[in-house]
Amino acid sequence: MVATKEDKEFNNKCFQYKQRSNNGKGKAYFNGVLVVLFWIIFLTMMVSYARVAAQLLKVSRDKPDLPNAQRYQRTAKKSFFVLFLFTICFGPYHAFRPIYIMSQLNNISCDYMRLMDQSNEVMLLFSAFNSCLDPVMYFLLSGSVRKTAFNTIGHGLSSRLMSVNNATSNSSIMDTRRASVPCAFPVNDSNTRSSGILYSTMRKTSLVASTGHK
Repeated sequence: MVATKEDKEFNNKCFQYKQRSNNGKGKAYFNGVLVVLFWIIFLTMMVSYARVAAQLLKVSRDKPDLPNAQRYQRTAKKSFFVLFLFTICFGPYHAFRPIYIMSQLNNISCDYMRLMDQSNEVMLLFSAFNSCLDPVMYFLLSGSVRKTAFNTIGHGLSSRLMSVNNATSNSSIMDTRRASVPCAFPVNDSNTRSSGILYSTMRKTSLVASTGHK
């Protein structure tokens, strides 16, 4: 279906509405078969999940002394969350799909065609939303994923706080150093002479003191 010419009539659009009343009826019927296969698989999943959950609940109820009896009960409840997400994401699209295919096989007005096209895009958004909900599902159902996520978030926050603390400490040290530096005065000849005289006087005093000490 991807390689045929009919699906390349609109090169600038991926999900363009295609009329199949004149040609391409085989593809419309093939899409109908895919919808039927989806509902068969969906019903199989519902029966399988229900039986697995019933078995887990039976084990937890009949053998409460088992170490994992309570965990079996929680697992049975969590398993339906997977089925719930699958239903929300893919159920509307495949429920609307037969209406969409029938509109392709009949001559319809432009307004109805636009309605079918826009509705199909909304259903596709629900299907694509499954990719966004998968991480949420893993986080809620898996304890190891939650632990890893919390450790990662905690490590990131601690690193961030340490960097902020180091930056604050460095800023405080620089402010302290600036405050402790004496003000610089311009050096003139009088200051230089005064300093020379003071230094000479102190040197003579120290020599006299040392001589007297000897």
